[in-house]
Amino acid sequence: MTESLLKQVEITREAMIQSAIENGFSNSKTIQLSKKLDQLLNIYQLPKKLKHSKGKSVVLKN
Repeated sequence: MTESLLKQVEITREAMIQSAIENGFSNSKTIQLSKKLDQLLNIYQLPKKLKHSKGKSVVLKN
């Protein structure tokens, strides 16, 4: 799963950069891709956060 998730991160990052170059940083497509990238990175970071919070209460938000 990690490899496919990292691949999605890379593809989305490249698409976001290309959109920013072509359309600008405030373009709706660029912003949409930025939000998608944030979500993917949050998913990728989740296991690390859970590991570091061992023994502490963790609240997961959707």
